[in-house]
Order: sequence, then C-alpha cells, then structure tokens
Amino acid sequence: MKKDKILKSSLSTLLKRFSNTDIISDLSKEYSLNASNVVPLDRLKDNHILENVIVSESSISKSILILNERRRLSSLFVKKNENEFEVIYPRSLYKAAKRIGLENINAFILDIDDEDMLFFLANRLLEDKDANIIEMAVVFNKIKEEYHYTQKEIASAINLSRSQVTNIVRLIKMPKDILNDMANGKLSFGHVRAISTLSDKEKHNVVEAIYKDDLSVHEVEKIVFNLKHHINKNKYEDKVSAKFKCKVSSTTKQVTLSFDNEKDKQEFLRKISHK
Repeated sequence: MKKDKILKSSLSTLLKRFSNTDIISDLSKEYSLNASNVVPLDRLKDNHILENVIVSESSISKSILILNERRRLSSLFVKKNENEFEVIYPRSLYKAAKRIGLENINAFILDIDDEDMLFFLANRLLEDKDANIIEMAVVFNKIKEEYHYTQKEIASAINLSRSQVTNIVRLIKMPKDILNDMANGKLSFGHVRAISTLSDKEKHNVVEAIYKDDLSVHEVEKIVFNLKHHINKNKYEDKVSAKFKCKVSSTTKQVTLSFDNEKDKQEFLRKISHK
C-alpha cells in the first residue's frame, strides 16, 4: 500500500517539476541539450521496454539512407547503463546502423530515469508521422502498469483524448501475428483498431477477409458491427455479390454494394433498370 501511494504521487511530483502543463515538451527540451557523442555499436543495446516490437523494413531503409547521407548528424538518443548504452529513440536508426555494419554512431547521451524516458519516448513518437503505433501502445501501457497512471492522466499529460489513449493501449492485447502485420505495413491502425474488441478467432477471420477482398476500414467496421449484433450474412448476399461483381455488406436496415470500377457499377445499374 505504501509503495502504491509513492508511485501514485509521481504524477503530481512531475507536474510540480515543470512550470506549465506541457510536460512532454519540457521533458524534450530538458533532455535534448546535451552534445552529441560517439557511441560504439558493440556497447549499444536495444531499448529493454520495446525490444520485442518489430521495426518495419521501410523504417530501417529510411534510416539507412539518413546514415549514409549524414552519418555525423545522427539524431539517436541513448541512455548510459553502467558500461553499456541503451537505445531510447529512434530504434530504426540503431537497427540501420547494425544492418550496415557501423562500428560507431553519433548519439545524444541522456541522464534519464525510466519514468521520464517513457514520457520522452511518448513525445518523440507523437511528433513522428512515421512512428510505430505499437511502440506507442507499449509505452502507454508501461506508464499505466509500472507507474500507476490512469489512461485519463496519460491523455492529459501528452495532449491526447482519453479515447485515443484507450484505442492505442488496446493494441497490447492483439495477437502477435496481427501486430507484426501492422508493424510491416500490411494492416493499418484503422483496421486493427476496428477489430480490437473481437475474439482472437474473429480477429483472424476478419484479417483473412481484409487480405482476400482488400477491405477498407469502413467495410471492416461494418463487419465488426454485424458480428457484435449477430447479424449474419445470408445466402442472397453471396448471390448478389457474384451476379453483379460487387462486395455486399448489410445492417438491419441497409444494404451496401461496393464496386471495383465504374464499368461494373454502370453494368449493375443497367441490369436493375432494364425492363
């Protein structure tokens, strides 16, 4: 109980430490002032919180280009742990440096504890338009589980809505193969968010349909709605789909037909208007 009380007080302590409510911005400024240093790759380890999250090949490729073009201007942030260094952000630069066989890399060495590191990471991921949303989910969940922040408190600290934080944290419970597909760009966050409340079996069935029929997020949301409300696709939908070369989705009061091209749509209109 005493430990919980100490951990729970960390948010108020953190708030008092900064002059305004933009905690993330101030953390970033405070820890970004150190000069760049040369760090040996053989003494640099992956982030212990994120090491099991896949870094996409596209992110690694982009980082390889950055290292080849301006190796001395690497924007890698690390922390020192005794005789070794640990990657903070971005992990793609670290993976790229190892991929091309660098012996050393320029990095900003931060003297930072794990709690501040998590908020620093949250800031960097939120600012990065190519950020790995799964890394963000792991960071948010770690803040919640390890330091007893509520999702509402996390949302307030990082200037997101509570629902956004909830949707991101929910990714933690997704099957690993689906998360891997998302990390590699095969599935979008919108697709994964839409199926996040389904059972694992239903998730895999819907993902299979996404790949087979190239379903949009909106189409997946309709499928999830039907599953949640026990609305089963009937035999007539399959017949309509085959006859008119379209995708059919329905609710209790609505049927939607989606066509791959204008020609198929016009052919459908011609057939149903033909007397």
